[in-house]
Amino acid sequence: MGNQTKIPFLTDNDYRSIYMGNFLICLIISVFLGYGISILLVEKGKDWPIRPWRIRLQLILSKIHWKLPQMLFCGTCCSFWVCLFSDLILCVVSGGTYFFFPFSGIITAGFTWTVIEYLNSQDKKQDINVFVDKE
Repeated sequence: MGNQTKIPFLTDNDYRSIYMGNFLICLIISVFLGYGISILLVEKGKDWPIRPWRIRLQLILSKIHWKLPQMLFCGTCCSFWVCLFSDLILCVVSGGTYFFFPFSGIITAGFTWTVIEYLNSQDKKQDINVFVDKE
């Protein structure tokens, strides 16, 4: 709780529940930011509004390591590392009270992988239905 002034009618349990609520909100924001930005970079990276940014990002990443730009071709890998970026932003916005990167990155990568697998299974079901209808 630090140097903050306490509100007289709130107990320590109230402060803990407020902190946990803020933490969960930041975690949810981090997961959705990681997922959304990775989908933009990987799936829509060749379309106009994203393409110039992706090219610049690939150049910056290639200066760090020559294999790093390859992560922009994998949604799960990209979501893990984009989560570092979103956690850094949330750490600054929250005043340094939130930074859960390795775990939020793993949660985001798992969420992204689950969504991608679900969508792929739906595509396979549609392909099977198309072949059945043609016969």
